[in-house]
Amino acid sequence: MQSYQLFINVTKEINLKVGKLGKFIFLAGSYVYTGSARKNIDKRIKRHLSKKKNLHWHIDYLLNNDAVKIIDTKKSQMTECNLNKKKREQ
Repeated sequence: MQSYQLFINVTKEINLKVGKLGKFIFLAGSYVYTGSARKNIDKRIKRHLSKKKNLHWHIDYLLNNDAVKIIDTKKSQMTECNLNKKKREQ
């Protein structure tokens, strides 16, 4: 399984309903989303980059907002947990 990270910029504060989870406030700033894919990781990343998609995963709700831009992506052979742990240690 491969993992990937989306480096996200939120340009202004957003009050956003995220599916059945309810409303959340996202402050302006930088965020990192880490995901994984058993196969077709490039297709998964391309889907995240697209603004025209069905809102399926929780991250889709954030990425669909006009104040949100993916500024970079990285792929890794590490698991999601190990990749996040590595980033925190740096």
